[in-house]
Amino acid sequence: MIQLRLASKRIQVDFLLFAAITFWILMDPNGLAFWGICAAVIHETGHILGITGCKRKITLVRFSILGAEICQEHYAGFNAKQEIFISACGPFFNLIFFAIFYFFQGECTPFGWSNLALGFVNLLPIEPLDGGNILYLILCSFIPERVAIISIEILSFLFLLPLGILGFVILFRSTYNFSLLFFCIYSVIFLVLKNHKENQYAK
Repeated sequence: MIQLRLASKRIQVDFLLFAAITFWILMDPNGLAFWGICAAVIHETGHILGITGCKRKITLVRFSILGAEICQEHYAGFNAKQEIFISACGPFFNLIFFAIFYFFQGECTPFGWSNLALGFVNLLPIEPLDGGNILYLILCSFIPERVAIISIEILSFLFLLPLGILGFVILFRSTYNFSLLFFCIYSVIFLVLKNHKENQYAK
């Protein structure tokens, strides 16, 4: 684990993440991996700016194979509107960058496509994506939390099933493009482990 400090914020980067990125780049014949990484950086920057805009203090930013985790200083109370805003900032930044580059260049570049794809996918109502978190927060305003959790889990599996099939199609019709399939497998594993953990706590 690499640890850095930027201003008052601690940054941790998992070595396994470097291995995964290297593997992704080597297995990517189209050279889209680099632009995908750039889009991911823009995505997380959007979340960080959203947190800052809500006048919250970030204490730790952790990058691992499972994604980025932004830890905030403990504060009293819970503000659903702020949580929704912060979740939406990531995909919103990706879509804004796509629109800007498309407007000035007149065509969609690999960087633009990467931002469009990342922004769109993160708005899907799937755990642990931003869209799933936003929908969960909205549902909690109208129905009990447990019902909202079950609803999101069902929606996640319903969306992941066709996406997984599409991932297989893309994998066999392209030159080993497994990005979508990897995302679906990761999401299913996340949901299974989450349910297993909740069942253990319930016992």
